[in-house]
This record gives sequence, C-alpha cells and structure tokens, in this order.
Amino acid sequence: MMGRFRQVSGAQLWQWHARAALSAALCALAGTIGATSATARIMFFPPDTVARQSTSQGEWHLTIARDKFSGELACQLKSRDGRGLYRSGGVGFKFHFVRTVTDAVYRIDRGDAHASRDDLPRLIALNTPIDHGSMADPSDGVVWVPYDRIAQAQAIAIEPQRGDPVRVFHLRGLATLHDLAIARGCAPESRFVEK
Repeated sequence: MMGRFRQVSGAQLWQWHARAALSAALCALAGTIGATSATARIMFFPPDTVARQSTSQGEWHLTIARDKFSGELACQLKSRDGRGLYRSGGVGFKFHFVRTVTDAVYRIDRGDAHASRDDLPRLIALNTPIDHGSMADPSDGVVWVPYDRIAQAQAIAIEPQRGDPVRVFHLRGLATLHDLAIARGCAPESRFVEK
C-alpha cells in the first residue's frame, strides 16, 4: 500500500464498477441523476464510505448513518417491531390490515381518549408526512401523533377504527433516543428518514 491509496484486487474493482453501473441505471430510471439526496450519492460509492451507528433502548431503535464523502447525515428512529416511526415532529403507528384510520382514537398512559384527527393541524404545521398512501386511503393505516404529546409517556393505546381491537405501543426509550439523535446532529427534522 502506498500513500493514501489502498490496493484493490481486480475482482473488487469489477464489483465496484458493476455496482456503480447498476446504480446509475436505477437512478436514471427513477430520475434521480444529479439529485443531492444521500441515497442517490451513496449508491455510487463502495459500502465502506458510509459510517453507521446503531443503538437500542426499551422498545425503540436508532440508526445514524453518515456519508464519509459528503458528510451528509441520515437518522432513523423506529420501534423494534417496525410499527412505530419518528418523522418530523410526529410518531406514526402502523396498523396492518386496517382499511382506514381516519376515526382513530388514542389514550396516552391510560388518560382521556383523544381523536387523532384533532392532531392534524399540529402535524401539518410540523411537516409530518401524514399522507403515505393512495388517494383512497392517504393515511395508509398509520396513525400519527405529535411527538411532544407522547415524549414523556410510557405507552399509547390506539383504537384504529370504532369497534376494532385496541393496540398498545410501548414508548420506553423513545424520548432518550430522540434526545441522543438530536445531540449527535440529527437536526433539522429533515434528517430523520423512513428507510
């Protein structure tokens, strides 16, 4: 090895070129050539150009990825079972097999019932991505709750539709990992990603 360059085998070089060609083709199909997103740029470099840190606490998991070349940061805060996700000041709770959650009601730490639709103005002001699905069901079975309402809570019980079974989501670790993410540079809120 000389200087700052490392020696690579022909097979590694071929893999990198093949990966770059595939990435370029996929980006061209998706129309992302010239995009500045971390995803589009990371695909053109070998996987060792992204540094990842992961930690879990309670029911939640935090992953922070930094592109070593650009320094760009992406953060993901989600529940271990994948049904809870933090994005832009809101926490979304996914209900599979539920047609619509427009009439969802929730209770925080066994408190009073609260209609999730009453949170819509606050979520819109926070730029929370509440419209995941199709025109028929924009919520895509996700009930969004402003983070500041549940930051100090232990659990949230949600009834996705009137008469449906209530599901309890545990929030232990959410606030701690959120604070850790902010301390490690996951601000502004746009740094939090879904995938």
